[in-house]
Amino acid sequence: MNVLVFLVLLFSHPSFAKVESPPIHPTLYWVFSATEDVAEEDRARFMTESNPIFNFIKKGLPEYEHSFMYGTVQRIEKELQGKKLVCYPASTNLTRRLAFAYLTPIGVLPEPVIVTRKDVADKYLLKDGTISLQDLVKDADVKGLFPELRSFGTKIDDIIFGKFSKVRSRPMAPLGANIMMMIQSHRVDFTLEFSSLLESVKKTVPLAANIVTVPIHGMNDGIPSYVACSKTPAGLEVITKIDSILRDNMQNPVYRKTLLSVATSEELNNFTKEVDRYLAQRRKKEIY
Repeated sequence: MNVLVFLVLLFSHPSFAKVESPPIHPTLYWVFSATEDVAEEDRARFMTESNPIFNFIKKGLPEYEHSFMYGTVQRIEKELQGKKLVCYPASTNLTRRLAFAYLTPIGVLPEPVIVTRKDVADKYLLKDGTISLQDLVKDADVKGLFPELRSFGTKIDDIIFGKFSKVRSRPMAPLGANIMMMIQSHRVDFTLEFSSLLESVKKTVPLAANIVTVPIHGMNDGIPSYVACSKTPAGLEVITKIDSILRDNMQNPVYRKTLLSVATSEELNNFTKEVDRYLAQRRKKEIY
C-alpha cells in the first residue's frame, strides 16, 4: 500500500477524530448574607441556598455554573459592583442599588420589630402595645445600632437614617446575634430585626429574658424584596431570565408557602393578606 494512502487512512480513523470539549458554562456568583447564627432547620425559611424560591431560580438557569459566597452587606455590594456576574436574591433596598444593579421583585417580607430590653420598652411603650420608631431614633439618651448598609425598605430606612436620627451603624454580619448580645449587656439599647429571624437565632444563641420585641407603631405593610444582579449586559440578561422564572412559578403553591414561612404565628394573619396581594399584582415583567 502506498505510504501516503496508508497515512491518510490511519489519521482518518475515528480513533483519531478530534475530541471536542463540552461548552464551558459561564459562572453566576450568588451572594448571601452570612447566616452562622441561624438554626440549621430554619435555613429554608430565609433567603439562603436552601430556599425553595431560590431553587426555582437555580433550576431555571441550567446554562450557568452556580457558585455561592457569603458576607456582610458591604461585601455583597462590593461584589455586585465588581467584574464578575453576581446576583443577590434578598435585596430590600431598591433605590440605592439602582446605581449598580438591575433588580426584579421576588417577594415580600413582614415588617421588622424593635428589639430592645424590657426597661427601654417600658419607657416608650404606647397604649396600643407599639413603640414609635420616630421618637426612639431621635432620643439621644438611647443608643440604636444597625449593620451598616442593611435596609428594611424605604419607609423604615428614611426614619432610621433621617436627619434627626441618633442611631449608629457599623460593618457587621446582618443576620446574627452580635447586636442582640450588645443590647443584653447594655452596650446599646435597640435595633430592628425580623421576628422569625430572631426566633431562629435564639435557638443557637441563648439570650436573656429581658430581651423583648415590640411592633413599630403605624407599620403593618409588607417590605418588598428583590433579586439584584450586576449592572452589565450579562447582568441584564440573567435578571430578565430570573424575572420570567419567578413569574412562571408564582402559581406554584410552594412559592406562596415559602413566602408565608418567614412570618411568625402572631404575624401570619396580617402577612397572609400582604403575600396574596403581592402575588395577585406581580403579573407583568418588572425590571429596574
